[in-house]
Amino acid sequence: MDTSLYEIRKDLSRALAELHEAQQSYPDDPTLHAIDSLQSAVERLTGVLEEIQAFFALPVPTTTGPQPVASGSGHRHHR
Repeated sequence: MDTSLYEIRKDLSRALAELHEAQQSYPDDPTLHAIDSLQSAVERLTGVLEEIQAFFALPVPTTTGPQPVASGSGHRHHR
């Protein structure tokens, strides 16, 4: 997943550069304004995906504080 997000970011950067060039030539083009809005939404979405990926990539802590001993954990009372 890391590689694909990196590739998406690379494509976004390239598209953004092309969009800015086009906007310099045609500042009043409504299509370019729509593409710009779409570009912003995709960038935000990609940012959210990166945050989700980073969250799931975090190492899971083995202890979260005081833990009860196994015999007193309260699990499996189906006798």
